[in-house]
Amino acid sequence: MKKFTIFFLIIVFNLKINAQTTLIPDANFEQALINLGLDTAPINGSVLTANISSVDSLNVGLNNINFMTGIEDFTALTYLNCFDNQIYTLDVTQNLNLKYLICTLNNLSTLDLTQNLMLIDLFCSSNPLNSLDITQNLSLEKLLCGNTGISSLNLSQNTSLIHLECYNNQINALDISQNTFLTYFTCSNNLLTTLNVQNGNNTNFSFYASTGNSNLICIQVDNPLWSNSNWTNIDAIASFSTNCSVGITESGNKINATIYPNPTKGYFIVDIVNFNPQNNTNILLVDISGKVVLQSHVVKEFSKIDVSSIPKGFYTLLLRDERYILASKKLVIK
Repeated sequence: MKKFTIFFLIIVFNLKINAQTTLIPDANFEQALINLGLDTAPINGSVLTANISSVDSLNVGLNNINFMTGIEDFTALTYLNCFDNQIYTLDVTQNLNLKYLICTLNNLSTLDLTQNLMLIDLFCSSNPLNSLDITQNLSLEKLLCGNTGISSLNLSQNTSLIHLECYNNQINALDISQNTFLTYFTCSNNLLTTLNVQNGNNTNFSFYASTGNSNLICIQVDNPLWSNSNWTNIDAIASFSTNCSVGITESGNKINATIYPNPTKGYFIVDIVNFNPQNNTNILLVDISGKVVLQSHVVKEFSKIDVSSIPKGFYTLLLRDERYILASKKLVIK
């Protein structure tokens, strides 16, 4: 009798384990699981946990899902694609085996990836993220976080990164000097004033773009001559240098130049001491929004520049050659 009781209890226990369910409150999420054969109709707000706990790949993109509650019980998941839904919350802190996450085109304002230490690819573009912390994702090789509105991005720990797209954000400073394997990079349309791409691997880049950063005057690189010849997707105001901490302010001018009269009404004079025509020097006049409103090639030591058609205001005058910002001056047009 005792043996029968123990045997009966074991059967009941196993049945209970097998009957455990996971709540799936979003009807569209559950319907997607039904379509994949992981659940059975009708929709009842739950799925057998045993049906999902061993699933390693899940694609529920384009299903009008609002909430992914229940994803935490997909404990074997290595690949998750929930692209183009209306997802507001996504808790992947229990998906410790996750390597590939595609959650582009959703409504995510937060994304906690601190527990996903095996993550290799992350596609989270086009989400209204407040911030993005990937400092724990040391194996990350591909990151697409464009059009999220983030204002900062710390990549110092992501030394395996190969591909980075962080366009259309609010980032004002970006340092990828520690990402020595990086070969694809775009940071266009941000608020960058500082950009360090000096990672020792510039010559292996297959793509580079930093346009749409109207306040980015200097880009720090491995070799300015090489970058100038191979990277054309930069703003007219920008210049490559091996050290952007010098040569971009009046106190750090690389050439001795004066401008007068200043303020001016219709023209100004640029007087360059020891002018060298072989330097291929250009004058750029930049307004307060970062737009280049005038560009002129310098052909002699003493140049008269007509600004009679340029609106009144405060401007920055830059003298630059093919590699460096040689001097920066403030100019007022009255």
